[in-house]
Amino acid sequence: MRTKSPHLIKINYDNESTGGLPIPVLTISNFSTAGDKINALCIGRLHPGETQGSWMIDGFIQQLLSPESHYIREKVIFKIVPMANVDGVVLGNFRTGIMGRDLNRCFHLSDRYN
Repeated sequence: MRTKSPHLIKINYDNESTGGLPIPVLTISNFSTAGDKINALCIGRLHPGETQGSWMIDGFIQQLLSPESHYIREKVIFKIVPMANVDGVVLGNFRTGIMGRDLNRCFHLSDRYN
């Protein structure tokens, strides 16, 4: 991802899916501003077939990077996972991940699969 705002966004590729695919995590904030900030997490594409989630996340990112959002970037650190279920997307699944489970219903089981 190329951006005209490198001072506002950091992209981390250290996370990996169950299937071994990278899961990018974007951090958007005004990094030059010190002080306590609120942390906000936004996750997209938990269900691979819900493609509108990608459009929503894209618009959200574009808005956060726009000049109009300068005030909220001063107060909030946004952690954004644009595509949480990359395995399901790559496999062409509609709701499930690589393990055949609906990830939206299995958060309480996450320790069993690590």
